Amino acid sequence: MIESTVPFELPGFHIQAIVIHDHTLIIKAQSTAIQSCCPDCGTTSSRVHSNYTRSPRDLPCNGRAIRLVLGVRRFRCLNTHCQRATFAERLPQLVPMRGQRTQRLTETLRAVAYELGGEAGERLPVHLRMSWSADTLLRILRATPLDAFPTPTVLGVDDWALRKGHVYGTILVDLLEHCPVDLLPDREAETLAAWLCAHPGVEIISRDRASNYAEGAKQGAPDAVQVADRWHLLKNLGDALQRMLDRQPKLLREVAKTVQATHRPAQVPPERDPRTSGVASVLPEKLLTHRQHRFEQVY
Repeated sequence: MIESTVPFELPGFHIQAIVIHDHTLIIKAQSTAIQSCCPDCGTTSSRVHSNYTRSPRDLPCNGRAIRLVLGVRRFRCLNTHCQRATFAERLPQLVPMRGQRTQRLTETLRAVAYELGGEAGERLPVHLRMSWSADTLLRILRATPLDAFPTPTVLGVDDWALRKGHVYGTILVDLLEHCPVDLLPDREAETLAAWLCAHPGVEIISRDRASNYAEGAKQGAPDAVQVADRWHLLKNLGDALQRMLDRQPKLLREVAKTVQATHRPAQVPPERDPRTSGVASVLPEKLLTHRQHRFEQVY
């Protein structure tokens, strides 16, 4: 059978032909489904409206790129009250709706993008018969849903630069698990307050010194304790010390003169004869003479 020559499964399809074209393996298959459910109303229909083909890319095999040519059906919705008159059968196990690549290929590219990023990830798949752009890899990452996470009890709030000096957002970090939990598009108090209201349970907020964060934390989590982290504490101390010293220029000049007058330059050790210093000092006289002779020959 033709199916036995393919080293992977095509659930819901019957393979009709396999064609090799250049470095691409083209697999033609037909859907075996006789009915499908309407995605809007859920009504099951077996009335076929038309047939069409989809040509998604799949994972490479034996050094060849694979292109699937899938024959699928479009059904008529039997629910007269449904606004969707016709619908195409879904292939959730193989290809997403309007997808240009199979689920397994997308998962592989997502893993490449996670490990290497855009530019480096673009160079690697070429050697694996998977040619994709850096923008495609980044789009796959952006489309990946975030994992569900519990509301952190100790939340870190700070800004991050989308475009340094121009566009800033807010990063939220679970300080107990040491991992980011969300990114906010701006640094406004209302945005932070809305997030805190949607995620109740925060007990301690370690925040930036910005007044917007203080106000947002007060509105969104009024019972939470607001603290400053070590970096901002040291920053506060440094700024206070700088302001204090700026008010005492005369005293600073007097201290500088005192330090300059009492400062003594470090004693420079006398120059040593390289022939009698270091390793040479423990060498036998005969070997030292031989080295000196070779040195004079070279120079």
